Amino acid sequence: MVETQFHEKIQVLRSDNGKEYSNQILSNFFQEKGIVHHSSCTNTPQQNGVAERKNRHLLEVARSLMFTTHAPKYLWGGYSH
Repeated sequence: MVETQFHEKIQVLRSDNGKEYSNQILSNFFQEKGIVHHSSCTNTPQQNGVAERKNRHLLEVARSLMFTTHAPKYLWGGYSH
């Protein structure tokens, strides 16, 4: 989406050392695309403050949209049947 919508290439991806970004498939993808992956130390969100704020904002927007559109409860995260 970054390439098609903004005509830019991702050069560096910074993550919070979460497991979703630490696997061989994604490492191979980064290498193939020439993307450098930087990760912060484990359990130190203060090192990744900008990303943490952006993620929090995205979650707040998503929750607001789900609330205003009356999305069923099973679509909300953490809901058990």
